[in-house]
Amino acid sequence: MMRLMTYMYLGFMPAENVPLCVMPVDLCAEYSLRLFFMESTPCEIYNVINPELGDEREFDEVAKELGVNLDVLEPDEFFERVKKLNDDNSPMNEFIKHAIGYESDHRKLLDNPPAFYVPFLRGKKDITWSKKLARFIPDVYPSKIIPSWDILRKDLALAKKTGIFDKYKINYSK
Repeated sequence: MMRLMTYMYLGFMPAENVPLCVMPVDLCAEYSLRLFFMESTPCEIYNVINPELGDEREFDEVAKELGVNLDVLEPDEFFERVKKLNDDNSPMNEFIKHAIGYESDHRKLLDNPPAFYVPFLRGKKDITWSKKLARFIPDVYPSKIIPSWDILRKDLALAKKTGIFDKYKINYSK
């Protein structure tokens, strides 16, 4: 969420397709506890993540709903502009530094994409679907899942309402 708030602070974001996976902590805890304390679940690794992915490339529309206009830039232009903004007085300076450091990760991702990324880029949205969760806790998985964008919208609306946007000097229309 902080990366997306940094984009709102900057007023621009990269035009890049990145899977967005957000899950409320209470739901993650509920799923985990159910799995851990059910005698019928084998001792294995369970990926408790939201199967309802979003695409960060669409974030400019969510920001607009919150009164923040974002320019969507090609990644090279994005990194070029971010490097020019490195300012120790900025309330988002640490996040700007993180964005600058992300450039090398970005290049590695393009050169050698992880196995899940290519299907995601081709439109496959169920890359985080858990067959194990569906088998062992079918009464709550996936029925209690909230899409990642809905969670993010709610959290960002609360951040705006409680003054977080003002604290971090995010320009928005009221």
